[in-house]
Amino acid sequence: LGVPGANANLFGLDPSTGTVTQITNHTKYHVRHPSLDPKSGRVSYQCGADLYMVDVRSSSSNNYGTTRPRQGTKISISWGGMPGGNPLGASDWRLASPAEEVDEFAPSPDGTNVALIIRGTLWEMAALGGPAVRLGSEGIRYSCVIYTRTGHI
Repeated sequence: LGVPGANANLFGLDPSTGTVTQITNHTKYHVRHPSLDPKSGRVSYQCGADLYMVDVRSSSSNNYGTTRPRQGTKISISWGGMPGGNPLGASDWRLASPAEEVDEFAPSPDGTNVALIIRGTLWEMAALGGPAVRLGSEGIRYSCVIYTRTGHI
């Protein structure tokens, strides 16, 4: 259960003392999907629609970052950018635009849903947005999608 008005942030635990230290201080969105690189001590995570990275081993009085919570460094992502970097200084990260990955789509007869084939995988979602539901079987590459008049794919 969440606390009304509170957001989930990253915390560190010092196992030798049991001290818990707040690492991040995001106030608008929850911190989600943290991933620690144990070699560098950096944690990447999602907050809202953005990706961030924070060094939990930064110099301070404890092993988990500064004594004050902070926001991580926002990771710049270039949709459709050049792999391996861009000589003009754009981000080294390259993610294809999701729209470029749609092979085929079909609206439902009543217009409430849309079926999509994305990189050979069959999905269905509400036409006005929302989460997509993966359909079909794993290991099968779909290439054609259509709804029947009764609304079945």
